[in-house]
Order: sequence, then C-alpha cells, then structure tokens
Amino acid sequence: MLDEPALPIDLGEVDGQIFLNMATGGFGSSVTANTLEELKRVLGGAAYLLTGLVIRFAEVQSLFGRFTGADFQWQGEFLALGIGNSRHVGGGHVLCPQARINEGLLDVCIVPAAIDVVGTLGTLLSSGINGFATRNP
Repeated sequence: MLDEPALPIDLGEVDGQIFLNMATGGFGSSVTANTLEELKRVLGGAAYLLTGLVIRFAEVQSLFGRFTGADFQWQGEFLALGIGNSRHVGGGHVLCPQARINEGLLDVCIVPAAIDVVGTLGTLLSSGINGFATRNP
C-alpha cells in the first residue's frame, strides 16, 4: 500500500487513440517497432542505434506533415516526430527534453528532413536531438 495520494497525469490523444508517454512518427517509429526484444535485452538502448543504422538504414525516407496547436504551426518534410509528456523514447533517447508527465502540456519535437539525411539520422539516434521543439497545451 502506498502512503502517498494519487496524482493526476496527462494523457495525449491522436486520431482518437489515447497515449501515455509518447506518440511518435517517422523513421524513429519504424526503428522502435522493428528492434527485436532479444537485441534490446542484450544491447539495451544501443539496440535501437544498431537497428536504425545497420538494419533499417536503406528505409530512411522523409514524410510530409502539417501540425497545428495553440500558437504553433509547422509543415514540411520530417524524419521523426514525437508528441508526448515524457522526455524519452525507445532506448532512453531524449526527444522532448522539457516534457513533464503532470503539467498539463504535451511537448512536440520535429526532426526536419535535411539535405544531409545521414547527418540528420545520426542526430536523431543520438541522445542530444536538436530538432525543432515546442511546448503546447
């Protein structure tokens, strides 16, 4: 039994689907979905990097998106997208560094497609993503 009272947390919703933590799109989602559980047990967070760079690298392609929110609009080609109330995605990689689970906001991080896809992919899979980020209620 816990001695602390329950606290409310934020949930997100995308196209009628409720989520906790992070909703992702683009190449990063493909890597997460295709990283083998056994590989994750053996390599931890490095399993995602291996899957992304070695196994799935040929599948890297940008997607077009149009995103709007309170005081926020963006459209264009992107490699990865994260919307959530958590800082981390698969493998412990930081995608939304300012996100908090109970502040009433969902953070958005968009990693735009660049001419240098290899460089952008390296940034995406590292823990220091410098994509376009915003905070929205």
